[in-house]
Amino acid sequence: MVSSCVLLLASGTMVVQSAVVGSCGGARPSLVEDCQNVDFGGCGGACCNVVASLEKMDMTTAMQILNSSLADGGPDGGYALQMTAEGTAGFGDVRPYGGGWIGQVKHTTVGGFVDQVNFHIQQGDGIWGSKIAAFSVSEIGGALQDNGQNYKNIVMALKGAFPGEIFIDETLDGTCPSAGTKQLHAVGEERLSVGSMDPQGSCGMHMPPDVSPVADCQNIDVGTCAGACCGISVSVSQSKVASMQSLNETLATMGPDGAYEAQMTAQGSLGFTDLSVFGPFGFLGQVHHTTTGGFVDKMNFYIDEVNGKSTINAFSLSRTAGSYLDLGQNYKNIVNLLQAAFPQGFSINNHKFGSCADPSTLVV
Repeated sequence: MVSSCVLLLASGTMVVQSAVVGSCGGARPSLVEDCQNVDFGGCGGACCNVVASLEKMDMTTAMQILNSSLADGGPDGGYALQMTAEGTAGFGDVRPYGGGWIGQVKHTTVGGFVDQVNFHIQQGDGIWGSKIAAFSVSEIGGALQDNGQNYKNIVMALKGAFPGEIFIDETLDGTCPSAGTKQLHAVGEERLSVGSMDPQGSCGMHMPPDVSPVADCQNIDVGTCAGACCGISVSVSQSKVASMQSLNETLATMGPDGAYEAQMTAQGSLGFTDLSVFGPFGFLGQVHHTTTGGFVDKMNFYIDEVNGKSTINAFSLSRTAGSYLDLGQNYKNIVNLLQAAFPQGFSINNHKFGSCADPSTLVV
């Protein structure tokens, strides 16, 4: 149990203060516990992807304990359960689709910054009773470096729910690395992608094994980020400034299907912000895409340059809690916008976390 005290301000407002410090603060490096795993643009913006295990607890019991712990605000009082696509608060049952229990919370720091945290709890194997995939991403655009907050969001919730029982196995694909570890962004084999922008920007509701007839909707993601997501790195044969301008110009008319909306960044600019004023960095931006069904997905972009050629780390995440299958929408969000902005073509270098992979590899 977490101890807390209640303060009565002069205004008469009551504020509950927890004994657990849940915000990493502005000191760099942070001195707060579990704030040393700093992410630097792991998802075209700051994020953290963690795998954890429980030795002697089945997945349903684990879900119930975690849901109960977070329902009251969690260890620091900053967590809030979200309503899932399955119609339940906190966690939804995706066992009929081959998964386990999938859920989402929002965490708010003392500075007012809100992060999205996804959990997917599955039955373990061998000695492990449960395996927990957890993913946290900074909601605000322009968050290149998170000072360890996304890792903190995950680990604090798990330690609070399972004191002395949770094992943090690993962080994935270079996100939120241990202090002193250099963060790497892998580059794979390139393949040229040239296509026309599609005014039909929504993939529809074709459940596997049925395939959406809409172009570029075949790369379905199945809960890679403890919820559906897609991360790809692409290259464009022009400077980072030119690539940023091409994307901004495309977004000025709300993109190829009229459903893209540039977001305000932490630095106060709409769409993209220039980070070169802070050092040898590129452009960071955020966009929302809304489907015809009203589902909103968040997209982050980080544009850098090597030898006159742009590298764009693009990431799309389903914002709806309980989004286990995305029916190809996150991949579609990215590729449709890039095809509109770069009609000359671009090269896809790799898929982050193995997300939104080639349709031939899909197993549901």
